[in-house]
Amino acid sequence: MEYQLEEHRYALKIIKNDEKYNKIFKNLCETLSSLSDNEIIELFEKRKKEGRKDKSISDCLNSLISEKLTSMNWKKESPIFKDGEFNKNSSDFRLDFVYPDIFSLEVAFNHNSATVINLLKPVLASELNHVEKAYQTKFGIIITATKNLKVKGGFDNAIGTFEGYCKHLKVLMNQLTIPIVIIGLKAPKTFEIIHKQEDNRKIGYIKKINSYNC
Repeated sequence: MEYQLEEHRYALKIIKNDEKYNKIFKNLCETLSSLSDNEIIELFEKRKKEGRKDKSISDCLNSLISEKLTSMNWKKESPIFKDGEFNKNSSDFRLDFVYPDIFSLEVAFNHNSATVINLLKPVLASELNHVEKAYQTKFGIIITATKNLKVKGGFDNAIGTFEGYCKHLKVLMNQLTIPIVIIGLKAPKTFEIIHKQEDNRKIGYIKKINSYNC
């Protein structure tokens, strides 16, 4: 998949100037670039045969990204704090992925109301705190959908987007005290999701398109 980047507090510049940080971040970007339309279509159709009635490619992207990152030593669903009391009834203090001691990462295809907390979670994981951390990181990364992917990928209108996250960076400048990179995934070039009404709900279906017209 193609993507675009936005940095906060010079995150990209800092990462590129450190060989260790840059290697890990470059591998992440190459992994996202390697996500092919055929790979997404294949998983989407497989899930449909298994009885899943996905509206969008959100779950497919989550699954593929998770599979690839865990194979690259990223820790999945890591609590921010060691104290389990903070993780009992809320996901607010849990990260989608951590690369220990360096990156906190959220894969954010959820409602736009979660934008602020998604941005603040890497800050909690990276700033000093009176509560002991499970991992102390240095950078935040948010992977989300561009507006075009939201439309072509069949997502709900209410999901947060790359463009929305970028706007929040300005509003929360003083609160987001660590370097953060926003990665906006672009729409697939060879297919889109169309919706059909079934049993009072919208179900997504693959529609192949001519990539030369995109």
